[in-house]
Amino acid sequence: MLVGLAAFIVISSAFASKGSPQSRDTVRTLNGISFVVPRGFTFVEASSDGLTLFFNDRKTKEALFVSAPKPGFDEKPLVEELIKNGLGVLLPKESQNFAWKRGDGVKRVSKFEIDNGNRNGFNRTVMVGIEYRHVLFNHKDVIVGHVYECARGKEAEERFNGPGITFSMPACNTSVRIIHSFTKEKPDMNDPPCELIAIAP
Repeated sequence: MLVGLAAFIVISSAFASKGSPQSRDTVRTLNGISFVVPRGFTFVEASSDGLTLFFNDRKTKEALFVSAPKPGFDEKPLVEELIKNGLGVLLPKESQNFAWKRGDGVKRVSKFEIDNGNRNGFNRTVMVGIEYRHVLFNHKDVIVGHVYECARGKEAEERFNGPGITFSMPACNTSVRIIHSFTKEKPDMNDPPCELIAIAP
């Protein structure tokens, strides 16, 4: 696991300078899994082992990561490292010293989803939301996650100290697009995967 995490060290600090927003959906492949990245996202960087990709969307103030680790990885430290780097993608000039409030997880969007998590963070300036999903498909692990800005200043402090955990409809919809693009599932319109079940940012 130490080798896997070390791969993140070489990610460039010049996150915001790379590429331009995709004008159409694109297909990426990690560890033999091909998936769609929706238009509007800008490719930022990859981990040195080539198993994780980072993107951002300036319009929705959202960073996206997709990781396809090799068998035998430890989920918890990998997720923490993905979130850490996702924060650097979204907020490269902001303090990375966040207080955290964890949620109870999010609604599953795939029958192959074996774990997920959500939380809010506050660094005394910005409040962020985190959502991630761990999918096991065809004996391969894929982790899809989002880091998104919720609020700034006084509003950020009040919301972070208030009840509940934020839920991002755009992040959820993006997760569905990405995950269903390789599992070939179809959303159940009688039970929409991205129902508004919590506080929206």
